[in-house]
Amino acid sequence: MNHSATPTNGLEALEASCTYVTKVGGENAGKFRMNAASAIDRHENGKGQIIAFSAIRSVDTRYSSLSDPLVIGIEGGKVKSGFNTTSHLIAIAQLLRKADRASIAQAEGIAKKIAAFLRQLLEAEINDDAEIRNREVLLSELNTCIASFIDGEDHPYSLLSKIRRTRDPLAVSQTGVDWIMHSDDEYVSITGIGERLSQELYAKYFKAKSLPVAGLQIEHAYQGIYRNLDQEKDTSAVISYMKSLLQKRISAILSTDAIGVTGGYLPVLGTERGYSDKTGALLADAASVDYPDTVYIVEKEFPLMSADPKRIPEARTVQRMTHFLARELFGDSRGARAGSLHPAALDMLSRKKISIVVMNPEQEPTPTNTTLVQDFVTEPNGVEIITSKKIPFALQISDSSLVDNPEFEADMIQWFHRHNTPIQHIATSEGTASFTFHEGSYSEELQRDLLAHLQNTYGIAGANCVKHQDQVALIYCLGNNMNRPGQAAKAATALDFAGVDIHFINQGLNEAVMTFLVSSQDADRAIQMLHDIFITLNDELYLQLQRQFREQVLAAIKSSHQK
Repeated sequence: MNHSATPTNGLEALEASCTYVTKVGGENAGKFRMNAASAIDRHENGKGQIIAFSAIRSVDTRYSSLSDPLVIGIEGGKVKSGFNTTSHLIAIAQLLRKADRASIAQAEGIAKKIAAFLRQLLEAEINDDAEIRNREVLLSELNTCIASFIDGEDHPYSLLSKIRRTRDPLAVSQTGVDWIMHSDDEYVSITGIGERLSQELYAKYFKAKSLPVAGLQIEHAYQGIYRNLDQEKDTSAVISYMKSLLQKRISAILSTDAIGVTGGYLPVLGTERGYSDKTGALLADAASVDYPDTVYIVEKEFPLMSADPKRIPEARTVQRMTHFLARELFGDSRGARAGSLHPAALDMLSRKKISIVVMNPEQEPTPTNTTLVQDFVTEPNGVEIITSKKIPFALQISDSSLVDNPEFEADMIQWFHRHNTPIQHIATSEGTASFTFHEGSYSEELQRDLLAHLQNTYGIAGANCVKHQDQVALIYCLGNNMNRPGQAAKAATALDFAGVDIHFINQGLNEAVMTFLVSSQDADRAIQMLHDIFITLNDELYLQLQRQFREQVLAAIKSSHQK
């Protein structure tokens, strides 16, 4: 393609860029052979690379027996299979807060399980890699690395040694989702050990594959950052400082033939969920200062699609979307919670106008199996994505005193926030206010407190003044630019055809998203029919059928008037 032209799909963006920043997370972090193959291919094509690896995990059932009962999760009513390193590290931190003999012993056992999982996974990956010549030598190096980080009894800085020296519960503190251990005048993120270990394991594995590798090496700054975590409420200066360190190191690496390898954890960013996404975004931000063509790669099983392909086989790739639409799709609170990228990371990338490519690293990229997220002038294209998420409950408050009361909605937002039940959507009429929520539950305690607040503050009382619905889901219809007549009517028609009752409708002025509240049991049926009508059915055929129906209805109305 003409490199001066603006890319219009993921393949064009990848071809136009000479610098890739990739965060390898989830199941992909445990796929050493796949990640090496991607790195080799991109290296041979002259692409500069910075790769951030999350802690290693796997859903392979062969590792399920190693999972500790403390961290075995349940998803969809079923026990999760495989092994999650980060979950086990957090369990260790929680046990160390107790600092009693039994908890210390249990933490030691979990550390040994982490090491056993990593050794088994690496042995399987290396034994299946025909290109590794000295398997025994490489396995020995990797085992030594695991021992130095996790279970080495003779390694004074291993996690096991630190656990055994823990006597004070105050030596372990929690900042957000990050757990920090303070011992021997050193601060260590227990949560981040998995990412730091991944960095070292991948560096050794890549070298065994004859890839030139360099670490980012900014760990020297961590101790000062940890010491000031409690004092610094505004972390922007710390993040800017880390970015400056990263920029210098990344530029030095990219000026050579080396591949930058790092872990997906940085102090301060590690205090919130999705920290590896934010680490990757900060790396891309730092790289783009000297390499403005930087592309941020998000590796997923599928690109962004018109629906979940596991639920809707007819789903199609959305080849291009704006940062704004991506925010509506990825958002955790009011968004559709698609999960491909943390919203805060997306904001970091969009502010710097860094293009994002979502793709499966095991597939050769094409325009139809990649999604490009960038800002561009959108043309009206209607609904392009159908998705849903379950929400805990919806609520309606009814009373004539709500009329002409401008303070009521603001008060409700603050009240529910104080009760850890943040409001997602609000719809009002003359005497009602309806709310949906993205967290919390409508417990008896919440109902009692709400009724008391309404009566004491507004004089609202009565058995029917508050009604709630649970077992509900939000259906999202999204598009880059839905500024086309008939989109809401088309959605309502689809839900009517599916026999789905609409409890609540919400659409903003941005014309990028419509939401419909329905019963959870109707969600799958609603998504299928919406996708059939908006995506699968040919637009021209739909318009033709619509014209026929309109003519028939108008003829029937005219006939009724003549009688």
